[in-house]
Amino acid sequence: FVCLMQVSTRHRDFLVDTLVLREELQRCNEWTTDPKIVKVLHGADRDVLWLQSNFGIYIVNMFDTGIAAKQLSFPSKGLAQ
Repeated sequence: FVCLMQVSTRHRDFLVDTLVLREELQRCNEWTTDPKIVKVLHGADRDVLWLQSNFGIYIVNMFDTGIAAKQLSFPSKGLAQ
């Protein structure tokens, strides 16, 4: 079960306590399903499934940096160098 969720914009970072805000999290669909907003995640295959099954949050227009690193044959697929 997902307990914490990190959300960042270009200007701010947020750490969301999903246990406290569980009943409110579907409101995130206002921006997570907006195709005009690119959502950038890393290694998001499981994250997307967890967000859908645990909270009913769906992601539209997502870029996965982990998949990009793999496709570009980077030596490291993680965020750290």
